[in-house]
Amino acid sequence: MAMNIIRDTRFNSDSYSYSSNNKDQFFREVAAMEENTEWENTKVKEIRILPRKDEIENPDLISHSGLLLNGIPLRNIAYPSLYDRAHVSGSALGKLSGENLSKVLNLCLQTADKDTIAQLVVCGNSVSAVHSDEYVRLPSEKVFQDIDSILKERFSSFKFRSGHIDHSLMVADYDIADKRISSQYGDMLDGLNVTTAITVATSNIGLSGVRISPQFLHDGTDFIIGKPLIVKHKGKNATMDKIRENANMTYSLINKSIVSFSKMQEIPIQYPVPCFCNVAKRIGIPKKLAMAALEDYKMEVENKLLSNALELYIALTEVLSYAKYEKMSDHEIDDLKETVGRALSINFSDYDIPEIEWHMKKDKGYVFHAA
Repeated sequence: MAMNIIRDTRFNSDSYSYSSNNKDQFFREVAAMEENTEWENTKVKEIRILPRKDEIENPDLISHSGLLLNGIPLRNIAYPSLYDRAHVSGSALGKLSGENLSKVLNLCLQTADKDTIAQLVVCGNSVSAVHSDEYVRLPSEKVFQDIDSILKERFSSFKFRSGHIDHSLMVADYDIADKRISSQYGDMLDGLNVTTAITVATSNIGLSGVRISPQFLHDGTDFIIGKPLIVKHKGKNATMDKIRENANMTYSLINKSIVSFSKMQEIPIQYPVPCFCNVAKRIGIPKKLAMAALEDYKMEVENKLLSNALELYIALTEVLSYAKYEKMSDHEIDDLKETVGRALSINFSDYDIPEIEWHMKKDKGYVFHAA
C-alpha cells in the first residue's frame, strides 16, 4: 500500500479543527483537505493491525489511537468502520490493551472472503476510516459548491454564516431570507424572535451522509425544526444528482418544517418542569446543560397554567447556548444540536407526567465555565 504523500502538515494532527465566517476561505479549506486525502483500496485479508512501539513495551497501556494499520497510524475516528470490517463489536474492545486488541482484530479480519475490498481514507498521515467497497465517495468540495449555487438560485436572499471542519465532519450554516417565507410566516417568526436557516453537513468517515437540515436562528444559535434531507453514502441514490435534487427542495423543506413545527403549539403540557426533565433525559441531553436551560424555562412558565410542546422544545434548545459558554467545540455543538432535534420525533404527552425520572438534588445552580 502506497504511503500518503504529505502536502500540508496541519492535517496530520488528530486535533485538527478549522472554522471560518468567510465562505471563500471555508471552501478553500474543504478543497485543501480533499487534496490531502487519499482513497486506497486494499483486500480486507491484507490488513494488518499492530500496536505502536510504546504499547509493546508496556502491555498495560491502553491507547488505541496508537495502533497502526499496515504501518499507518489509526485515528480514533477510524475504529467504528474498522470494527465493521472485522465484524466485531462490544464494550470489551475498549478495555483491551493495544496489543490484545490488534490480535483480536487481525483474527477477525482474516475471516473475510478473499476478494472483499476495504476503502481506506488516509488524511494527512493517518487512516481516518476503513469503509466497505459499497461506500460511495461524494466529493465534499463539489457537494458544498453545488448546494451553495442552488441555494443562491432558490432564495431571494441567503448568506453563508459560518463553516467548520475537522477530520470527521464538515458543516456549513446559511441564513435564509425569502419574501415568500416572510409574507407567509412573518408573524410567527417575529413572535418567536427567529429567522430561517439551513445547515449543510457531510463526512468522509461515514458519520453523516450529505445532510440538509431546516433550522431556526435565535440570538446567534440555530436549532433544528424538522427532518433533514439526506443522501447516504450507499445505494443507488448516492449521487451528486440526488444531492442537487435535495438542494432544489430546500424551499419546500423549510415551508413544510415551519408548518409542522408550528403545530407543536397545539400540544398542551400540564407538567412543564417534569416534562422538560423527562424529555431531556429521554433524548440524551447532558444533565448539567439541561438543568441550566431548565432554570430559564421555569421563569417562563412560572405564572402559566399550561405550557405547550413548542415552548418546551425552544427551551430545550437553550442548552446550545450554554454549550457555547462551556466552550464546547463546533463539532460537539453540532452533535448536541442533533441530540436536541431528536425531541421532534417523540410524543411529548408520553413524558408529561408529575414524576421526574432524573434523580434531582439541590445544588448551588449552574456555574459558567471559567473563561
